[in-house]
Amino acid sequence: MSVPAPTPQEMAAQAAAAAAARQFNIEAFTLLGVGLTVTILRTYVRISSVGVKRLQVDDYLVWFAAVRNPTRNLSETYISNRYIADLLLC
Repeated sequence: MSVPAPTPQEMAAQAAAAAAARQFNIEAFTLLGVGLTVTILRTYVRISSVGVKRLQVDDYLVWFAAVRNPTRNLSETYISNRYIADLLLC
């Protein structure tokens, strides 16, 4: 039992899905870079102004979010790209 060759419409759909996934990845990781840069600058300014011993809870929470969001983005990117590929190959 062999797999039938994809039709031109299926090939076009695969190409469109791949292009959309690539655009999503570019946007997501660009925004990740901007967010991490702002977080680093914010932490630097806070440590410069109040010192390490006087950091507040929000200073630690911002780093929790800075670690949590990229891992969530990576897992969503992997899962969504695999899901799209699986849909198109079925």
